[in-house]
Amino acid sequence: MTPLDAALDYAARGWRVLPIIPGEKRPPLTAWQEQATTDPQHVKLWWGTTFPDYGVGIATGQRSGLWVLDIDTGPGKNGDDTLADLEAEHGPLPDTVEVLTGSGGRHLYFAWPDGVEIRNDQAGRLGPGLDVRGEGGQVLAPPTLHPSGPAYDWEASSHPDDTPLAQAPQWLIDLLTVDTSDRAKMRRDRPTVAYDGPPRPGDTFAANITWPELLEADGATYLGTRTERTSGEPYELWSRPPMPGERDFTPHTSATLYYKGSDVLKVFTSSWMGADPGTGEVWRLTQDETYTRFGYYAARHFGGDHAAAAASLRSVQDTTDIADLLSTLGDAPEPALPEADHGWRQTDVGAVLADDYDPPRPELLHLADGDALLYRGRVNTLFGESGGGKSWIAMLAAAQVIADGGRALYIDFEDYAPAVLNRMIALGCDRDALTWRFRYVNPVAPWNLDAAEYLAELIRTDACDLVVIDSTGEALANDAVKDQDDEVARWFRKVPRYLADLGPAVLLIDHVPKNVEGHAKGPIGSQRKKAAVSGIALELQTKVSPARGVEGHLAIVCQKDRGGAYQSGKVLANITVKPSFDRPDGVDIVIDRRTGPER
Repeated sequence: MTPLDAALDYAARGWRVLPIIPGEKRPPLTAWQEQATTDPQHVKLWWGTTFPDYGVGIATGQRSGLWVLDIDTGPGKNGDDTLADLEAEHGPLPDTVEVLTGSGGRHLYFAWPDGVEIRNDQAGRLGPGLDVRGEGGQVLAPPTLHPSGPAYDWEASSHPDDTPLAQAPQWLIDLLTVDTSDRAKMRRDRPTVAYDGPPRPGDTFAANITWPELLEADGATYLGTRTERTSGEPYELWSRPPMPGERDFTPHTSATLYYKGSDVLKVFTSSWMGADPGTGEVWRLTQDETYTRFGYYAARHFGGDHAAAAASLRSVQDTTDIADLLSTLGDAPEPALPEADHGWRQTDVGAVLADDYDPPRPELLHLADGDALLYRGRVNTLFGESGGGKSWIAMLAAAQVIADGGRALYIDFEDYAPAVLNRMIALGCDRDALTWRFRYVNPVAPWNLDAAEYLAELIRTDACDLVVIDSTGEALANDAVKDQDDEVARWFRKVPRYLADLGPAVLLIDHVPKNVEGHAKGPIGSQRKKAAVSGIALELQTKVSPARGVEGHLAIVCQKDRGGAYQSGKVLANITVKPSFDRPDGVDIVIDRRTGPER
């Protein structure tokens, strides 16, 4: 069955369908929740003309009359085990339509219940490895290919031609719709751990504080109680706290507590972290690690140093002392920065005036004659029309770095790894070279101290020559930065300037305003974007947009050059983006010189 045939079949069942980008799990539509359709003419237009090679997605929710239970069986997920625990406690699920996913998991399709809203909950409210696709969600459907390669397929005995959509049992509906506040009423507080031997700081600590007191003080959320099917022991589900700066956070299962009668916290996520309110220092729990109460305290306040944690508890005798201690730790004053880190150190003027001083010159993104456009250790920007080829030029810069034996880091807020890697391969990059010399980050949280430390270590360890941020607008939105000069300026100092100070050339991709007569002098939004450029600001003028089967014709114009190598307003190069003659499915980008450096 072709994607078109499948989409027509699903639409005839009343299931709203939408195209899925090849090699990804998302649609190409910006308002797909509303654009998903059951109209056969629209379906034929999409898969017959506009999106002929795309996969098929089904929009879940009331209008499609269905919702989906996603059972993830990947490493560390154990969705089948979680579901077995639920069925052992509440009863079996009915037979219903089932899809075998491309990653080895399962999708169970259920009929939409009357008078109840099943929300799209990708956070695993039911437990580890169980997600819900409800109102506002979508699932990939057969014969769509999973990004890893295998296709989605109907389970042989559960095809929609043979099996009707079942109504989910009431117990499952209740678990999905009961409020967290209602669940809290079911809560079973565990006593503190008794200890009869000689007083030890860790044991005294555990005997005088409960797990809820520890976890809730750091913003963790209790989600409910489950029963382990083999031992019959109840255990609790907990959600991690929001990460520093994280917006629109939905509590979800991140750990279990008291599993199989234990008194330990089992953490399933690498994102259980926070920032100390006094020092701003970021702390993090380790994924797949178990913690005692004292172990959690040591990890939370002392970076896992049990000796330091024990020393802090020498004077603790009872619950009051512990509460006072935790309060003191939370209110610790911010430490003074050492002089070397105050950010206002003077420049060695003598070194700048020395005869052997080499002024900055562009070194990356080479033209056909060997000259370059981007400055190392500086913030550079490339702006142009949406769909005009900016990402192709940024990836060309990365491909050149890799071909020269260097390394590039691509921070992507607009696309996904498969699409970017396919483009890099189309530009001639070897797969092994990409594995060793290309680093890709697709942020899922706002900028934070831990991210800064992680990227700094990555850039230093790999000696990255180039960092691409695609795009500035989406990066600002990810950090909830409003389009105001002061906020934009602070973001530039905090993120791209910080990365450039580590040594690589930083290239920001940005858009020009729409419906502008002539060509823009700068990217869309705050003027601080252009002012914050410390290297070169390049405008990409699009004559013919590159597309499959269409040869693209572009021009690069210098709009600002802090280093003085190029004159503002000058056309630096004409660019041709065309199919490769010697590489099937390859793309060649030729950058021809128009004017030389001004000095």
